[in-house]
Amino acid sequence: MAKVLVLHYTEKARIPKLTPEQAAGFKQAVEKALADNPSVKFEGIFVNPDGIGYGICEAPSASDVKKVVEQSGAAYDIITEVEPLKL
Repeated sequence: MAKVLVLHYTEKARIPKLTPEQAAGFKQAVEKALADNPSVKFEGIFVNPDGIGYGICEAPSASDVKKVVEQSGAAYDIITEVEPLKL
């Protein structure tokens, strides 16, 4: 399994402030996409006040995560496999 990073940093892909209703709808869309793609393990989404954010998943490949992100309707800039930096 690979660690996969989903980046949202340009204006078109930033994560907007969500109303409770929008957040619930997005959560439901993500949960459905994950249920349809059980090989993808979602670890979370992190965002700053400007909407710049990233998501972390474990999956067989970045293309598996791309399916989940696109099915959920989220915009993104980059989806890429990452590894820990060995120091």
